[in-house]
Amino acid sequence: MEHEGLTGTVVRLARRHGIPTPVSDTVLALLRGLSTNRRAMSSDSVVMRRND
Repeated sequence: MEHEGLTGTVVRLARRHGIPTPVSDTVLALLRGLSTNRRAMSSDSVVMRRND
């Protein structure tokens, strides 16, 4: 995902230089969670059940 390239780079570079980035850390964690949920809920993994 694009957020890995953008926000992830900011977080990694800041850590390398000892700079705290609590907001970027939180944003990255939230975006990663959304990506994980989106993949889990993709149409390929959804099972349709009939109510008989």
